[in-house]
Amino acid sequence: MRKEKGDAKKIDIEELDENTAEHESAAGSGEGASGNGDYQEAEPEQDTLEGDESGDTEYIPEESEVGDPKTRRIKDLEEGNLRIRAEFSNYKRRIEREQIEFASYLKGELLKKFLPILDDFKMMMDKASSGRDESTLEGARMIFEKFQQIMSKEGLQKIDALGSKFDPQIHEALMMKTIDDEAENDRIVEVFQEGFTLNERLLRPSKVIVGKYEKG
Repeated sequence: MRKEKGDAKKIDIEELDENTAEHESAAGSGEGASGNGDYQEAEPEQDTLEGDESGDTEYIPEESEVGDPKTRRIKDLEEGNLRIRAEFSNYKRRIEREQIEFASYLKGELLKKFLPILDDFKMMMDKASSGRDESTLEGARMIFEKFQQIMSKEGLQKIDALGSKFDPQIHEALMMKTIDDEAENDRIVEVFQEGFTLNERLLRPSKVIVGKYEKG
């Protein structure tokens, strides 16, 4: 029995030695494969920043480039002040222009009330010219001319209508009159009532008779 136990221990030791040799052989084969270059360790990838290479990164200016906040505030206030002053200047000019136009309108309305007086004076002188009272006629003519001068200084101008081409903008046709002169066709042959303008603005159109040529 003792002999059998000793033999069993011997067999176990031999098997252990064989297994150890096999492991060492396998390890040696692995080192040889690595030495032959069949297996290479992967190199770590390098991170690249495309933005750094292309120059597309966002540019953040320094505070010295942007400017001091107080300086920017002062500049904004100055620009706002200039804008307000320009708007006020335009407003002032518009008000002055409207005041002038309104004053001219009021003057026109006032002078328009005096036009019938001019008409009466002219009618009186036309009738008096056929009489014999020259002194009365001369006095009326002087008053009429003085009155016209005053009105003229205020910007009132008479429209010279007689003989001119009919213009519906400043003339009012009362009737048509047949004429035998073709050159006078569509021209004013008679003025029934004088027309006037005030500072180139029509105050009253001329009431006229227009010639109409017809072949005989």
